[in-house]
Amino acid sequence: ALQVAAGGRLETLLGTVGAVVLQSAVVDVSDAHSLWHNTGTTVVGAQGNGTVTVRNGGAVESGGLILGQERGSLGRAQLSGQGSHWSTVGAITVGQAGVGQLMLDSGASFSSASAALGALPLSSGDVQVNGGATWNAGSSLAVGLFGSGTLALADGGNVSTGSMTVGQLGTGSVSLGSQVSGSTSQLVSTGVLTVGQGNTGSIDIRSGGSLRSGDTTLGVNEGI
Repeated sequence: ALQVAAGGRLETLLGTVGAVVLQSAVVDVSDAHSLWHNTGTTVVGAQGNGTVTVRNGGAVESGGLILGQERGSLGRAQLSGQGSHWSTVGAITVGQAGVGQLMLDSGASFSSASAALGALPLSSGDVQVNGGATWNAGSSLAVGLFGSGTLALADGGNVSTGSMTVGQLGTGSVSLGSQVSGSTSQLVSTGVLTVGQGNTGSIDIRSGGSLRSGDTTLGVNEGI
């Protein structure tokens, strides 16, 4: 494992975590003022299994982010704690051809230019935003681009984006709300929200869940 802690700084041009088939790698960024700055796209789970944890005020900056790049890979990013943050200049792909998981909790935050969950056929992308964590997904968010995508907000988690599709050409599901803390979990799409554009999409809003969108289209081909 590679650890950046106690105000340490790691600077890289290209960053790959979990590059080799059947092998695992971990990067841990913890404590305030600790930073991993990667100029290019960070790949977590290229052909193997990769995990990046950001906690206790640590931060990561990267050009882009891919979680689960190749088929058979697993890429995880786990952020927790106030002040813990990951920002990408470009897009984030959660499950490009493999399995990708992004978990935000306990006040952590993430920001990206755009986002896709379950990008290619047979891929899987899962994002969980809990415990007052926030994700600014950028100009567009696709949940189930060509693969399978899931987005879950609970316990005060918040996500904002411009346009959003759920089930674009893959399958997508979104769930909002939890009764655990009584706080509101909110999803905001300032552009067009399309549910079931070319495949099946679903949004489940429960107690403590809130959805706001600029314009909503249900079932261009299939939608729930």
